[in-house]
Amino acid sequence: MISFAIVSAFLVAMIPGVSVSAYDTGATVSASYTFYMDQVGHVNDGIVSYTNDPRNRWTAYESPNATDWVQTDFGTSVSKSSADIYVFDDGGGVRAPSAMAVQYWDGSAWANVASPAMTPTAPAANQKHTITFTAVSSSKFRVVFTHAAGARTGITEIAYGTATGGGTDPGPGTGEPPVTQPGNYPMHQVSVVSPSYGATVNGDVTIKFYAPGMQNVWARAWKQPDAANPGVNGYDSWFARVTPDANGYAEVVFPAAQFPHGPTTVILSAWDSAEGNPNFTHSDNCYVQLFNEGGVVWKRGLPSAPPQAAGMSVLYADDFTGPLSVSRTGAGATYASAKPDAPGGTEFGEAIFANADSTHQPFAILGDNYLRIRAKKAPAGTVDPMGWNRTFTSGLLSSMRTDGTGIAATYGYFEARMLMPAGKGAWPAFWLMSQNSISEGVHSTAEIDTIEAYGHNPQGACQAKHWWEGSPEMHETYCSSSSFAFGDNASTWHIYGTKITPTDTIYYIDNVEVWRHATFEQAKTPMYFMVNLALGGGWPVDLERYNNQIDLYVDYIRVFQ
Repeated sequence: MISFAIVSAFLVAMIPGVSVSAYDTGATVSASYTFYMDQVGHVNDGIVSYTNDPRNRWTAYESPNATDWVQTDFGTSVSKSSADIYVFDDGGGVRAPSAMAVQYWDGSAWANVASPAMTPTAPAANQKHTITFTAVSSSKFRVVFTHAAGARTGITEIAYGTATGGGTDPGPGTGEPPVTQPGNYPMHQVSVVSPSYGATVNGDVTIKFYAPGMQNVWARAWKQPDAANPGVNGYDSWFARVTPDANGYAEVVFPAAQFPHGPTTVILSAWDSAEGNPNFTHSDNCYVQLFNEGGVVWKRGLPSAPPQAAGMSVLYADDFTGPLSVSRTGAGATYASAKPDAPGGTEFGEAIFANADSTHQPFAILGDNYLRIRAKKAPAGTVDPMGWNRTFTSGLLSSMRTDGTGIAATYGYFEARMLMPAGKGAWPAFWLMSQNSISEGVHSTAEIDTIEAYGHNPQGACQAKHWWEGSPEMHETYCSSSSFAFGDNASTWHIYGTKITPTDTIYYIDNVEVWRHATFEQAKTPMYFMVNLALGGGWPVDLERYNNQIDLYVDYIRVFQ
């Protein structure tokens, strides 16, 4: 998958008004030692991530020192009385430290802060620690870590706070919680109270919501062609407008019978200026995912082969019209529900990839024609099988089993038609990897990312190539906010495809080429596909506005060879 470091500049540029810059804005960070694969800057980027992949941390792995420090230089004198320290522990050579101490620069030397008190009282793996102390003014603070025996320390974030007893959890923007109105609904944000996100609907559906501080809200959804809008791809139908009342409450009616059958998304677009007044300060888009069990049947079933598959035959096709055949390792089934490059399967990201037979079942076939992969908050007490303390569950399907057997194509064309979720931290993808890394134990791995999306920016689309431990190792990424000829990745369906030839690897969205590069050697071997709804991708996960539940819908997957 694409690393945060590769795409961060692109994604930040595409999110007006949202910052993922340093939590201690304007400060610079340094360390006594940093492992060459990590970056000390990650401790001050507003992102907390306890997963191995993607890497978003500082570690002192392989440091020759018994203690190491991480310093934050504010450039001017500031008053601080707390430090929030997020400890990363991979269970191996990077472990929680045996001790942590906050120091400040007194103008001539480093001094320990007065009256420090830490919660929890001892350093622990993969959690936040708050050290409070007597307020002191200085331009520089640092944390000194005493490494645990036989290991070195890892940290994913450090945030200094003031007298209230700790910093605010890192996240986009300032990190401060939004100001709320009565009813606890955030200002300048659309919060839907009915129907529930992901609900099945039919007929006229009343959508009830709060949008405190907003004066104008339009409801819109993607609609099939009609006489006034005959384009074959349909159009964005703005079907209702409302002005919220003094408490921010409003309702709109979604005429579901007039819109496409199946998964659909109603977008509530809001502004804090009146209709017709372009001078707004705040705006918001809330993507309400629904399943329309009525409506107009449109683009259902497998279409004819696209031009880029000319001369090929269908090797595999699944339009999800029957029960899903899946097991953790793929044994006895068509799909594996874990990344298959280890005997028991592996994982990545901020959500547990749950098994289909578990209580956290992430898969469903809706309307006998659509696969739904659901990410949701895990119940209290859920045990993360990887030991990463993840609090969400979701799903992944792999066409390759952990024993190296399954569906793979050489010089093939792979495509999937998908409707993605919005939401901060959503990380859906359709991607390919080399079979021989599993079946033949080849040390390197080819990875072709047909599509990776990031839920805080539905207009964006990323494609990438990776040759992990290749000869030579290579990584290249293409991201754009203008790859969609219509809609965005969460407002309507799109077809995402990759064609691998002996000379070129070509990426398509809706059968239009968006990027290409030379085909590297291992990508000339059989490639299998995966589709998943991961969380994270180097970005903080915040799905509260969607009640901690989002869905990825897949209409079909096809492989030509």
